[in-house]
Amino acid sequence: MQLTGDEFAQLSAALGDSHRDYDDLGMTLRRADQRIANITNPGPLPMVIMAVLEYAETRDWVDQLVAAARASNPNNVELYTVAVAMGLEPGGVTVSEDGKSALADATAHLERLVDPARGFTDAGSYVARMQEFLVQVCAVELGEKSGTGFLIGPETVLTNYHVVKDAIEGSFKPADIRVRFDYRKLRDGLTTSAGIEVEPASDWLVDYEPYSAVDSEPYDEQDLPEENELDYAVIRTMEKVGLAPPPGPLDIPRGWIEPIGHVYDFPLDSFIRVIQHPCHDPLKLDDVDDAVVRVNGNGTRVHYRTNTMPGSSGSPVLNGNLDLVALHHSGEPGTPDFELPCQKQVTPAEYNEGIPIASIQNQLASKDLSWVFGGEAP
Repeated sequence: MQLTGDEFAQLSAALGDSHRDYDDLGMTLRRADQRIANITNPGPLPMVIMAVLEYAETRDWVDQLVAAARASNPNNVELYTVAVAMGLEPGGVTVSEDGKSALADATAHLERLVDPARGFTDAGSYVARMQEFLVQVCAVELGEKSGTGFLIGPETVLTNYHVVKDAIEGSFKPADIRVRFDYRKLRDGLTTSAGIEVEPASDWLVDYEPYSAVDSEPYDEQDLPEENELDYAVIRTMEKVGLAPPPGPLDIPRGWIEPIGHVYDFPLDSFIRVIQHPCHDPLKLDDVDDAVVRVNGNGTRVHYRTNTMPGSSGSPVLNGNLDLVALHHSGEPGTPDFELPCQKQVTPAEYNEGIPIASIQNQLASKDLSWVFGGEAP
């Protein structure tokens, strides 16, 4: 692959933006099975990058270089832009017609929007957000029982009240709760990472509200939970796990999931995704385009068709923009997650149920606990 002058300048600038020095770029080259010492000596980074690019051009591994740089710096916008412009990732770029550009050969004259209202999803930001969720969602373990939770601040995890009910009521020792991050299948689809265990703080329980007796009954639009019966618990971890990087080569804080910044109205038949640990399995997700069934009369419950299982309780519920819009808490009313045995085959439910995140935010705000979203204990 021969780069045009513009492409050479753009890729050179992107590599400079995404790498600190000679050794940092050398780590990226190892991903492409190359050794920087075989290409050029240490020196000013712009000169090193020029030598690397010229070497890559002559040996036709520019695409491998870009792929390795993207893997080393998945959130770097400049590198993503270069990869799209060179046709190495989808992005909808305009291509010159002179046949000399290294941009991807496009067939725009054959391509048309089928559904203009749907448009496109930006691949770079979407993938980056999903990578963040992978390290922010966790399993919440009380001995043989488990649910799901997720970071909402440096040291705060949101889950369901019923997931940690035994510890709240005293039948399980709170110090024995384990919050497990990074428990997921690896890229080969066969290997499972056991993840890392994080212990609760001594003052582990920040706040909670119970579920409702209504949650155990078949749905009746006239029979509503009380506005504080939101089945949530905010627990504090011993470590500020959200500020520390997860295991891996990138020194980037794990971070946390922030709620949507306004009351979400859950449009009928709109998209819902649930990221979860069903039956204490490695991290999984399910999403449905026409998921939303209804919101109940006082805005304390939302019903959707997305799959969950026992163990999914406490999962983040996301909309099509990957905004946090609800906390998953049960299966179809009358068959709640916390009462079902964790078996792989159950009678299919008509829908599952979550707690709108705005209701939880309002309840916490009424107690001067809004800091739990993104803040540290005052």
